[in-house]
Amino acid sequence: PPPPPPPPPLPPQLSVSDLPPSPPPQLPGSIIHLPSKPTENLIPPPPPPPPLPQLSVSTIPPPPLGNYIPPSPSNINNSSSGILSPPPLFNKSAAINGPPPPPPPITAPTPFPAPPIGGWNAQRDLLRKKPITPPVPMRPLYWTRVIIKEPTVETLTPTTPDSPDSLKPLWSDLEEAPIPNINEFSQLFSRQAVEQKVAKKKVQHKKKIEEFKQLLDTKRSRNVGILAQSLHLDFSEIENALYNFDTSVVSVEVLQQIYEVAATEEELALIKSHVASHPDQPLDKPEQFLLELSEIPHFGERVACLIFQSDFNDALNNIASKLNNMKATSGFLMTSESLKKVLSIILALGNYMNGGNRQRGQADGFGLEILPKLRDVKSKDNSMTLLHFIVRTYIYECKEPMKATLPVPEPSDVDRAAHVTFDDLHQGLKELKIKLAGCKKKS
Repeated sequence: PPPPPPPPPLPPQLSVSDLPPSPPPQLPGSIIHLPSKPTENLIPPPPPPPPLPQLSVSTIPPPPLGNYIPPSPSNINNSSSGILSPPPLFNKSAAINGPPPPPPPITAPTPFPAPPIGGWNAQRDLLRKKPITPPVPMRPLYWTRVIIKEPTVETLTPTTPDSPDSLKPLWSDLEEAPIPNINEFSQLFSRQAVEQKVAKKKVQHKKKIEEFKQLLDTKRSRNVGILAQSLHLDFSEIENALYNFDTSVVSVEVLQQIYEVAATEEELALIKSHVASHPDQPLDKPEQFLLELSEIPHFGERVACLIFQSDFNDALNNIASKLNNMKATSGFLMTSESLKKVLSIILALGNYMNGGNRQRGQADGFGLEILPKLRDVKSKDNSMTLLHFIVRTYIYECKEPMKATLPVPEPSDVDRAAHVTFDDLHQGLKELKIKLAGCKKKS
């Protein structure tokens, strides 16, 4: 190929003096420049930057945005209109970190509940019978009162004889029977007559309650006082039970409780010393109760004899019952022909099942430990046990099956007889003999 053409020659150098002078730039009209002489051999200054566009932004401050953070200048819309981009919508995360919501409005207090139907005294209005005021104070009868409500309009609907609503309680139609000898009843079951003077003394004692003398410690006094108040008995009834051995009013259990709280020798000496030195100062109720008990001759011995009299028959009957049960069970086992028949059936079936076995077959008898296991031996189809088959065989051989009785003794009788030991029976009889001798000595 032919060689490339040579480059064009460079233009000659131009000097600053050869260029025509440029006119000075025009400044804004608000600035006045003095004319200057043209300067030679100087480079003119660069032209000033164009003026910034004026934005039509109101000088009124914007409203507060709460937790909203204004966007950075980079987010400003660079459109020719110069209007800022609108703020973002509501931010849930910002609301979570914001101030707490205002408290709920205060409500009015709950009004007082309205009275129930029938008023506040509705229970008293339900009582159908009028109150009774006996002429004399009567002994109380501690029962549980039953109140029958009057039928309402809804319950007056007709019912059939077989419906459950037709079954009325006994008390709804039961009327009180007239008592012709009510005066005699009042005399027989009234409280013991108390003189008016004693009542006045009690009122005075209540006014001067601080004069009562408490000699026992707090716990001991409280226990004795609770027992004395819970008896609901006059002291004369306790004396009658001990003097006449009559437990119809005061039971042996109550006498035993009284005996357990009786005063010791130290307590009794303290009480009697106070009575002798301060006869005008009354004792507190627990101390007075213990002092009255000590005034009963041989109080402890009388209570012990009553308790022994109550326990003697029970203890003796318990020993006799054990001996009689052992005697009857042993006699049944030795003489019962029906029991022998059952054992013979078991022996025959067992030898048949153990036929051909040299160790178990051809037995003349068997140990009694096999008897509880007969119900565990089941038939081939699990429809019957060996015990069922033995019973069926026994009933089949009975001449009168409907009159057949149990061929074995009662299991409870056998269990009781098995737990009897003659050493325990002998010890029980020995203790009864010692207690009986002690009662004879005290009497």
